[in-house]
Amino acid sequence: FQKLRSHIPLLAIFDYLYYRADDAGAEYPMRAESQKLFLDFFKEPAESPRRQREGIYNARIFGPPGKRVQIILLDTRYFRGPLNVKPREAGRSNRYLPSPDTSVTLLGETQWQWLGEQLRVPADVRIIASSIQVISAEHDSEKWANLPHERDRLFKLIRDTSAHGVVFVSGDVHRGEISMLDAGVGYPLHDLTSSGMTEGSVAKVKFPDWPNRQRMGTVDWTTNFGVIEFDWSAKDPLIRLQIRDGAGDVCLQKKVRLSELKPAPGGGARPGK
Repeated sequence: FQKLRSHIPLLAIFDYLYYRADDAGAEYPMRAESQKLFLDFFKEPAESPRRQREGIYNARIFGPPGKRVQIILLDTRYFRGPLNVKPREAGRSNRYLPSPDTSVTLLGETQWQWLGEQLRVPADVRIIASSIQVISAEHDSEKWANLPHERDRLFKLIRDTSAHGVVFVSGDVHRGEISMLDAGVGYPLHDLTSSGMTEGSVAKVKFPDWPNRQRMGTVDWTTNFGVIEFDWSAKDPLIRLQIRDGAGDVCLQKKVRLSELKPAPGGGARPGK
């Protein structure tokens, strides 16, 4: 980790482990203290906006015009309201059902307004990092689909801001997979989910059924990490969404042309390839 930190910039978001409570959200009483510890650990500058506001959301731009990649880091913990909890099953942590309460927020109004501003910033590709899965909706663990009105708001915001080039990255679920959905934004949305980076998952043995009709290919149950590669040399640049194992070998891959992440002429979504 020290070697990694010394060689490349680290852009991080936290999950519930920083809250010391399973799947915790805005109800956690020490969330402000957790934010400070998080920012201290990742050496956030003293003048950073993240130290002046509630929540750890942030955004960065890399690359010149024509190759500009925007990284949007969402905070899905600090403001998130209560989830709709299923009756507890023996040997399992909390499981959830979609909430019918449309007053419950995931991002909080301030972060929602900020996200709308970020989606209007000029960029060729926008990687939106979420600690929980955005596309996969059938499993009963944490996910955006537990608050379906917020998930719909996210897709609507992407459409209304005409933000092209959006790709989601997510984690949390102790397995790797690539999901794709036509969410009505004018082009297919992809979610590259990788976890965990330091240990093989035991979830396959305990909970082998992991439904996801939006999955492209199979599930990777090994120690894994995600990679996004950009080939800007082609007239229509190529993006490779990858899940790699502990040896660095590619286990899962989805190739996407940059033109496929823009609305098709005349409206409608481009088909995934």
